[in-house]
Amino acid sequence: MKCTQCGAELVPEDKFCGECGAPRPQLPPPLAEIERRFHELRARHQAGELDDATYEAELQKLVVQDAAGSLWTLGRDGATWYWYDGEGWVQRDPLAAEEAPSPPAARPVAASAPAVPPVAKGFPWKRIAAGIGGILLVVVLVVAAMWASNRFLPARGTAPSGKPSVEILSPPIGSQVSLGEQVEVEYQASDTVAVVRVELEADGRVVDGQNSPLPEGQPSLTGMLRWTPATPGTHTLIVRAYNRDRIASDPAAVDIVVAEMPEPTPTQVIPTATPMPIPTATPTQVPPTATPTPIPSATLTQVPPTATRIPPTPTMGPTEFDPIIFATGLDAEGNPAYPATTFPPGTTIVYAVWACRGVYPGLELVNRWYLNGQEYASSGVYWEQPGERGRWWVSLYRASDAVAVVRVELEAEGRVVDGQNSPVSEGQPSLTGILRWTPATPGT
Repeated sequence: MKCTQCGAELVPEDKFCGECGAPRPQLPPPLAEIERRFHELRARHQAGELDDATYEAELQKLVVQDAAGSLWTLGRDGATWYWYDGEGWVQRDPLAAEEAPSPPAARPVAASAPAVPPVAKGFPWKRIAAGIGGILLVVVLVVAAMWASNRFLPARGTAPSGKPSVEILSPPIGSQVSLGEQVEVEYQASDTVAVVRVELEADGRVVDGQNSPLPEGQPSLTGMLRWTPATPGTHTLIVRAYNRDRIASDPAAVDIVVAEMPEPTPTQVIPTATPMPIPTATPTQVPPTATPTPIPSATLTQVPPTATRIPPTPTMGPTEFDPIIFATGLDAEGNPAYPATTFPPGTTIVYAVWACRGVYPGLELVNRWYLNGQEYASSGVYWEQPGERGRWWVSLYRASDAVAVVRVELEAEGRVVDGQNSPVSEGQPSLTGILRWTPATPGT
């Protein structure tokens, strides 16, 4: 199945498009099962569990009947759907076909759709079968099956041109990265005919992919795929290339070690006590005629020391920042959701997320956004989190209106926490800026 936004191929396990981040459209259950079965067969064939003849025979069975009685099948590319209109197979989008008219009345209506669409009602199959011997009936069925594979089922690709090949140029095996640090995998793929797509898998799941800039593919393709680890440990990254016939290359693999950032050690600041002066006893004059009165001893009163606040001092040294990850959303833990380097028209908010080391409370961070080499927006903030390591993010929004935008507000948990008015009293058609919020309680 293909993404309805950018046309990239989607597999049944994808919840979102790896190219543009659009949510995966939901197929009717019968068609979704056909798609799942197709990818299962293709994986077994590529792994060598099914030979070519068995694989081809299983593909011929992938015909299903929907609730309206229409027959559907999936093309060999795993993304194009075909609909039986009563005379032959026609390429059609099943999602767009839900409100389309039903096929002609002569379409098959059997509860379990056969691999080969039957002929129109009225053809005397029973009388022919009764007049022909059992052996001749078998021959007829075999011939019909061979004819159906060429006549009714759509072309699922040309003859295989051989496997493409792919090589990982970087990073080297055993490279170590920090948790949350983006990993860039540089590859080089080639094929005797054309490479159309290269995909990156992390721990058995596709996390990134690139299509050839040419619709028909190209003999050699070089590029960069990206992945951000979410858990520490050793992870296996696999790159596969696909040619025009959707034949996959042998996997190229590299192991990456993801190290968890250690917890920062707090530095204890001991207050300096300021001693208080000890009062001196003043003697009391005694008249000569009076009985001498003993002079009392001076009583010292202990005064608690007054702590002098020492401003925080960085204990690590120089401040370092990891590469910035841009995304259109954040998950509950503040990690980037739907990361990308380019964003489609209509995107209204972009988040910039990065990890940093050697920071301390009171450190001023200034972020500036540039568009075509010119400063677009900027803001400043003081680091308030404890510890010398952490993660920070800022967001850039854009609001527009056909008449004029006069104000933009930010709400947190149903309460307005920040807002900005247009610098022009009557408003302006487009307004861009940064809103801020400081959390007071933990949680989502």
